[in-house]
Amino acid sequence: MALEAIVNTKPEAVVAAGVGDGWFPEDATAVLEDAAAQGILIVIAARSGKIARATLKEWQIPCYDLDYPKCLALMKVALGANYNGEDIRVVLDGRGDEVVYEQGGKYSEGMSTLNAFEMSL
Repeated sequence: MALEAIVNTKPEAVVAAGVGDGWFPEDATAVLEDAAAQGILIVIAARSGKIARATLKEWQIPCYDLDYPKCLALMKVALGANYNGEDIRVVLDGRGDEVVYEQGGKYSEGMSTLNAFEMSL
């Protein structure tokens, strides 16, 4: 599915989860369960999402497995063109890529995954 089609499916409720195997699923379980319960789109960055994909499959939650650059592009598209300030939440891994999160700031190198997520709530 093209990125545009994914974003257009439900742009107001995108969770782009670039989760690494180091902290998933223990720290992210509640986040993803909540997202799934709300019908939120979940995107896994293929670079580091082996455990994430296995867990989502076990929960029978659909997710789109994108390579990391496309995952970042999806976040930027969703937060830029479609962002309404309330419904989009972003979970990032620790690579330090600059991606706009909910408060309009930048995810910067050295910020932990969970801190970035907490700031995006």
